[in-house]
Amino acid sequence: MEWFARVTHVSGAVLAGGQSSRFGSDKFMFAIDGVSMGVRSVLTLREVCTTAVWLQGGTNEHAEAANAPLRSGNREGTGPLGALADAFEVAEDGVLVVLPCDVPQVEADDLRRLIHALTSDSQVAVACSSQPDGSVDHHWLVSAWRTEVADVVQLAYERGVRSIHEVVRLLDVQLVLCEATSLRNFNEQTS
Repeated sequence: MEWFARVTHVSGAVLAGGQSSRFGSDKFMFAIDGVSMGVRSVLTLREVCTTAVWLQGGTNEHAEAANAPLRSGNREGTGPLGALADAFEVAEDGVLVVLPCDVPQVEADDLRRLIHALTSDSQVAVACSSQPDGSVDHHWLVSAWRTEVADVVQLAYERGVRSIHEVVRLLDVQLVLCEATSLRNFNEQTS
């Protein structure tokens, strides 16, 4: 907890890239109760971040709808790990919270718990949820990262790693149990 007491910068990146091919339309702009999933994600991050919140990937239309800057990087279009590696190049020293645009029901308290789970002994905090069969689902993209691990993430990417869970295995991880409903990934359109 002593390490966290010294953290003054918490940045946030909404992962907004991708083609939405499984979804069938632009996931970022898909509205739930009148608010697009991407805008919901930005608003939730703004509740917990002390510095910048931006879209990592996406379009100008997304950035305008969310009133958030659009960032891209050299790894754009190579998947979530590429987006994470690029986001580290924008984040201020401290903590980087990432949230995909297709998990719009995450609550600010869930993200606060991720941030507070980071200590001098943990480098990344990952959201997880219990399943009815007793198993645990890891939600690798709903996570908080100490920015000092940027080099580990970027080096893994350069060595050909493309999955976030493989990078997490290289770090000291803290799992944070959240309600399954708040971590629902909207891979298909709902009415």
